[in-house]
Amino acid sequence: MLLCFAGTAVLAQLHYKGRNLTITDGLSDNRVTCFYKDRSGFLWVGTKNGLNRYDGHSFKIFRPAKENSISNEVINDIAGDSEGRIWVATMGGLNCYDPADNSWNVLLPGARKTKNEIPNLLIWDIWFDNKGLLWIASDVFEFTSYDTKNKKFTYYDWPGFAREKLQFANAGNYNSIQKFVAKGEQEFLLGTSKGLVSLQTETGEFTFLGGKYYADVYDIKYDPGSRRVFLSVQNGQVFSYDEQTKDYVELKQEVEAYPSIEFKSLSQTESWMASEKGLLKIDPVKNKAILSSPTLPFPGALLPGGVTSIMTDETGIRWIATPNGITSIDYSHLYSYFLPLVLSSGKEGINYLTGVYFDAEVDKYFVCSANPASVFIISRKTGQIERITKDQSGAALPACFTVKKDAGNRLWLLTERNVYLYDRKGRSFSLFPLPNKGEVAGFRDVIQDAEGNLWFAGFQAGIYYYNTAAKKCIDIPDSLGKYLNRLGTCLYSDSINKEVWIGTMGANLYKYDLVAKKMVSYYETEQTRDYASLNLINDITADQNGTIWLATHTGGVFRYNRGQSYTKAFTKFDMRTGLESNNFISLAADQKNNLWLLSGNGISVMDTAGRPLSSFTNERTFTFSSYGSDVNIPHDIFYDKARKELVLAAAGGVLFYYPYPEQNTITFPLILTEVVVEGAQQNLKPLHTGSALRIPSGTRSLQLQFAGLYFGGSDEILYEYRLKGHDTGWIRTDNNFRISYQNLPAGTYTFQARAVDRFGRIAGELKEIPVSVSPAFWQTGWFLVLCILAVLAAVVGIIHSLQQKLKEEEQLNSFATSLYGQSTVDDIFWDIANNCIRIFGFEDCVIYQRDEYREVMIQRAAAGPKNPYQGRDIVNLLEIPIGDGIVGTVAKTSIPELIRNTKRDTRYIVDDERRLSEITVPVMIDGKVYAIIDSEHHRKNYFKKYHLRMLLKIAAISAERISKYLTEERLRTKIARDLHDEMGSTLTSINILSKVGMESGQVSEELRSYLQKIKDNSGKMMESMSDIVWAINPANDSLEKVLIRMKEFAAEMLEPARINYYFDTEGSLDQSLLNLEQRKDLYMIFKEAINNAVKYSAATEINITLQQHDQRLRLTVTDNGKGFDTASAYAGNGLKNMQSRAAAMQAELRITSILGAGTTVLLEKQVT
Repeated sequence: MLLCFAGTAVLAQLHYKGRNLTITDGLSDNRVTCFYKDRSGFLWVGTKNGLNRYDGHSFKIFRPAKENSISNEVINDIAGDSEGRIWVATMGGLNCYDPADNSWNVLLPGARKTKNEIPNLLIWDIWFDNKGLLWIASDVFEFTSYDTKNKKFTYYDWPGFAREKLQFANAGNYNSIQKFVAKGEQEFLLGTSKGLVSLQTETGEFTFLGGKYYADVYDIKYDPGSRRVFLSVQNGQVFSYDEQTKDYVELKQEVEAYPSIEFKSLSQTESWMASEKGLLKIDPVKNKAILSSPTLPFPGALLPGGVTSIMTDETGIRWIATPNGITSIDYSHLYSYFLPLVLSSGKEGINYLTGVYFDAEVDKYFVCSANPASVFIISRKTGQIERITKDQSGAALPACFTVKKDAGNRLWLLTERNVYLYDRKGRSFSLFPLPNKGEVAGFRDVIQDAEGNLWFAGFQAGIYYYNTAAKKCIDIPDSLGKYLNRLGTCLYSDSINKEVWIGTMGANLYKYDLVAKKMVSYYETEQTRDYASLNLINDITADQNGTIWLATHTGGVFRYNRGQSYTKAFTKFDMRTGLESNNFISLAADQKNNLWLLSGNGISVMDTAGRPLSSFTNERTFTFSSYGSDVNIPHDIFYDKARKELVLAAAGGVLFYYPYPEQNTITFPLILTEVVVEGAQQNLKPLHTGSALRIPSGTRSLQLQFAGLYFGGSDEILYEYRLKGHDTGWIRTDNNFRISYQNLPAGTYTFQARAVDRFGRIAGELKEIPVSVSPAFWQTGWFLVLCILAVLAAVVGIIHSLQQKLKEEEQLNSFATSLYGQSTVDDIFWDIANNCIRIFGFEDCVIYQRDEYREVMIQRAAAGPKNPYQGRDIVNLLEIPIGDGIVGTVAKTSIPELIRNTKRDTRYIVDDERRLSEITVPVMIDGKVYAIIDSEHHRKNYFKKYHLRMLLKIAAISAERISKYLTEERLRTKIARDLHDEMGSTLTSINILSKVGMESGQVSEELRSYLQKIKDNSGKMMESMSDIVWAINPANDSLEKVLIRMKEFAAEMLEPARINYYFDTEGSLDQSLLNLEQRKDLYMIFKEAINNAVKYSAATEINITLQQHDQRLRLTVTDNGKGFDTASAYAGNGLKNMQSRAAAMQAELRITSILGAGTTVLLEKQVT
């Protein structure tokens, strides 16, 4: 249904920048058929493959589905009722959608037609009147009204009228109402497949108004001012009917000129209609139909392929449906438009339109073209577009580059070969003579300096300095002027500082001082690397403050820092500082002191601090494939500060851009569109009426989605939200309108959302949504009491657990500390057995070691009944074959066993007596069972998992200690063997050879003395080597072996000397823990004491005692010799060595001697 439309004023042959929406933006299908904007602000879009709801940012698509859904995907028309429901006409029924509960109701004709049902499946057009009646065009069936509240149909006999009145020659039998428009409250104008028909609803009378076609109807409009009806049908035909004259005629369509031939406003009554051929512009007063010019090949231009529907919403946005998507044009926020002047595909790689200038004095734009060579003069006042191709004399203009105005208000046309003055009154260009005399010069710029002289810049000609007093060009009064005979690109006159700036393309940048008549050149040096870019200048201008700015070809934009030294004279801004390009063709300053930049990529803007301004986006303007050409041709960007208008020429026309439009207040609604709790959609109707969103306790996920129903530029609006009571402040959405919250705590909240325009003003707010999260049962008072009790119980349990854990740690530390001091495997085994009883309180503990040769487990250590006496004796030593009994099984499987009742386990082997529970744990070394820790108890179920866990940790600690010992043992055995075999045999050979040599009788006394010394020293070395080999050999690691060697040495030394000696031992020496070095030092101290007694004491008796009491090991050597003075004796090496060895083994050595009474050597060490 299309309402009567009275158009607003538009500019003819101007193309406005719009916005295109296609399937790439989320539209269900590019073949768009109709529009409707509902009372909430959503735009509904019908296509031939789905219904779309658009919120300005995204589409929600409705298609037929198994669940409750729309009946057909081909949408013909959309309307809305007073309750907010959406009615959709399709090829398969009339559908009613209720957004409040997301439900569909479908009206279909029955198998047997009744008096109160929709007449047909196929619905072409629908419309609601102000009484709430829905009017329905049901193809070839009755024209119908439907009372949606009372669910009553009223029929108008269209089929009967068509059979009687519409039987025309050369026309078929398809009599369909496809479009209609209301005229007043009791009349409809029907666009049918055979002509225009009027219906009086009060009487039900149809009247045929005119035909002349047999085709589908595209559009129908009624203009109440002219009282004319316009009908657009298939094949592009347009008909009009004049109610006053009863004339029904086909309108001959005029095609809008392209390129444009005028620039002015059309009639206030212009309106738009859909047509198969494109956009129709109707002038109802003149009864004219104008077909819009071919669509532009730019993003944002009207899409091609004809127009199927047009709608103008309440904000002034025109929505245009095409077979290729949607084009929307926001007439309330127009930023730019395009005026085509020459034929162009818009895809050329070279831009032949060059400079643009607006002369406020004559209210005209001057647009230059290099090819074809001409100047377009566009009058804003009359709309006339005048194309000038010849000068005042009639000579053809060369390629035109730009129009400039000098300080004397004269307009200059700069061309490829000549310079011309413009006569505003005569509207003509007259040649201005210059030295090049028409040769190619490439004129690009002109200025008048502070002294009134003229400067011209030519790409081929260089710089011409024209003295106005002499009326001729003269040399620049500076020696640097000789370098300016070519490659001139731009000029700028600084009248305040009386300077002229000269830019070139390859010949450096120059500043000429008019007062001093001196010129400065800026170029690259070691200190000014960035100045290399000043060698290629495209444009120079000044901002509101008089600061000079330069656009370079490859180095971005430069700012002149007046008053700074030569090396700091310029600041560079380029892509590294945030600009969009390094190549800038032109620049212009506006009234806000921002700089507008033209590059090969398009338009950009920066402030005078060098910061790019993000408020400008190319979304607001047309964009082209090429803005420039080669370096020979200038391309200007022009900014008119009075009109706040930016103008440039490209793509065969002129782009007008208004970056600072009036700050109209933007207002629009924000709507809650979806609430999802734990994946389930919620009914929105209660929320829209103010009810709170109630969320049960334990809810993990809440999603809320809202829509900001704004259809203007996306850079105009920012969106923010917050959940008051949860979020600390407003959160920006970045156009993501689905908000998620996880695990909200119990409480009351308020969801808020708002839209803010780019000036910080609030443009729209969502109606606040109260949110209530129910407390969980554990958040109630009675549960709190239970929790306190539970916490107390848990605390007791935790304390007990911590105590148990602490106990375990203490026990493990005790085991580990005890094992640390053990130096042999036997020591480790006995330590484990004893500690299992001492620390764990076991009744017994036996350690088995694996005999790999015989494949049996041998008892190596025991504590408890198996070891009833002191020492390391095991009663009834037992061997168990691997695989037998519980011990043998564990040795075979490596799996620990906890036997709670040995009576039920046939593997149990009785050792000294039967016990009722047993625990057996392997000690693993290198992945094999090395030993077994086994303990038994007379009570059933004595051993717990705690014991098993602890024994496994002890087995691991023991395995690590044993493994380390075995590694050392292998190394020491190898060293001892190597020393004995290599060094020992060598020393023995030396000793024997020396002795043989001495006894041969053929040597001199001197040689004999040397051989004696060799024999004596080698003997000493053999003795020392023997001690070292003995100490290193792991077979001698026990204190028992040290004791044996001590006794052997005492006998060896004392018996030949006829000294009586007594060697006593006391205490449990087998439990003394000394490492290898300590055992060696003990023996060497003993040896030194015996040697000294034999050599110096003259004793007849020596008493030797080695005892251990109260964890102290004591060695005492006492003789009855002559004694000595201890003060002088301590200076000897022997006693010094004894003292150093005692200190090394952390023992205390005391030597007491009484002259005439003997000497006592006492060594005492703390042991564990």
